[in-house]
Amino acid sequence: MRVKVGRKILRAAVLAGLMAFMVPVALLAAACGEHGELLGTKQTVPSPPRFGAPQRVASLSSSVAEEDPSFTADLLELCFMSRRNGTRDIWTSSRAVATEPWGPPVLSAELSSPADDWAPAIAPDGLTLWFTTDREGGPAKIWVASRPARGMPWGKPHRVPELASSAVDRGPAVDATERTLYFASDRPGSAGFDLYVSTRPTVSAPWEAPTPVPGINTADDELDPFVAADGLLLFLSRTVPSDQGNIYWSARSSTTAPWPPAVPLTGINSSSYDSDPVVSPDLGYMMFSSKRSGDGELYEARALP
Repeated sequence: MRVKVGRKILRAAVLAGLMAFMVPVALLAAACGEHGELLGTKQTVPSPPRFGAPQRVASLSSSVAEEDPSFTADLLELCFMSRRNGTRDIWTSSRAVATEPWGPPVLSAELSSPADDWAPAIAPDGLTLWFTTDREGGPAKIWVASRPARGMPWGKPHRVPELASSAVDRGPAVDATERTLYFASDRPGSAGFDLYVSTRPTVSAPWEAPTPVPGINTADDELDPFVAADGLLLFLSRTVPSDQGNIYWSARSSTTAPWPPAVPLTGINSSSYDSDPVVSPDLGYMMFSSKRSGDGELYEARALP
């Protein structure tokens, strides 16, 4: 009973924080003139989540690219991609307290291969991890690994066949229930890379056939999805042919409602390539990758009151 009550309190706090992001278009119009009719819609649209100035995570930096952060719900374990061994591999970092700096990176040997392995997405409880790999040759696919307890080695990873296509499938992200999964793909019918979503009735059931995410996909490339707030908040990266990328976001009122068009996340984006957003369950902490200081590096930011 205590667990159920705690979850209800946490959900209420998260939803209260999310609702604080929602403002009517009319108010935006009054404050910003024509910009109030954002993306040409008269419906209620969300105002931007507000984060403080991003800071580079120095303890995780090297002379090569670090990207694709993903952490557990308690903010004590982090997975990310690094090229420090020559190829894209999955590395981990941990800490005893969420307010401490991230610890020294360690290669995840169980998840590594001679090929490229990247874009890890660790489940909130830290017992399942999805990632992208091209270890079978051909276009990259989504694989998964699990373990019986935190701190134990990962079991042998395997491909998730029901999510695969003849093209590249990359950047998986699951919701808190582990029954909804978003990813990017350039499979036939996509305009470059688009976001796709798949659901399953239980965590032990196979994933259902992926479908495009309506309202989000555009003629540009949509990549690196991350879903938060019980499926009500979606972050992603969007790139254009010039290889300029920024972080976007969208919010909806219920999991059955369509996603409104995504808008840039102000205060986080720079004039360089920014990507790979991930946010804590209480929406108070964010990590992402950016090339603003040269090669890709990991940055963190905390929500403003």
